[in-house]
Amino acid sequence: ETEIRAVAPPDVSTGAISIVSSGGTGRSTQEFQALSVSDDVLALTPTDDAFVRSNRPTRNYGSNSELRVRRTNSADYLTLLKFEVPRLSTVPTKTTLRLKVTDAGPEGGLVYFARNNYNGTNQGWTEEEVTWENAPELFGSNFTDVGPVISDEIVEIDVTDFITVAGIYSFAVRNTSSDATKYSSKEGVWAPQLLIEGEQGVPGVATITSFNPTAGAPGIEV
Repeated sequence: ETEIRAVAPPDVSTGAISIVSSGGTGRSTQEFQALSVSDDVLALTPTDDAFVRSNRPTRNYGSNSELRVRRTNSADYLTLLKFEVPRLSTVPTKTTLRLKVTDAGPEGGLVYFARNNYNGTNQGWTEEEVTWENAPELFGSNFTDVGPVISDEIVEIDVTDFITVAGIYSFAVRNTSSDATKYSSKEGVWAPQLLIEGEQGVPGVATITSFNPTAGAPGIEV
């Protein structure tokens, strides 16, 4: 297995990676996301993300490249995200949950906090095993409403008041529209982010945070 490391040019923030060698060329099917991290911003991607659906209560969608929210007479789609916040050296000045829209919708979703464990247990939920049947319980009512969204939009949700210390934090997104809204998962083209401002980050370095190429022979997409 070969690991490929790439450095994004200063003026490039996203795009596919092309590989040229004596054996041929290849082009990634996923886009990287280069995030310039300043001295006081910590950028986190989810440890787990997935959607679940009520009309297929035992099926897992954790490897899907999209996160979906939708509600019809026969099905309710719920998106779940989990982040692990490390020990912080100071109280953050701002914390933002960011999601990339891959399919527009009239209702981007209501955002909730969710428990970190499977429903009725003390076992932490994971994207590999979460289903509608065992999905974590939501805390109370939603704390924000995203509203309508358009394709390729980066939705920013302020969670500053809720994340002040290290810990594991789970979010849930759901809506009441039969017109589905879709976001990129961490397996998709643009991983969700939790940006913590006022925390020591990696000074002045552009890092590729959401590209994970798979193996392939020269001359084919990888």
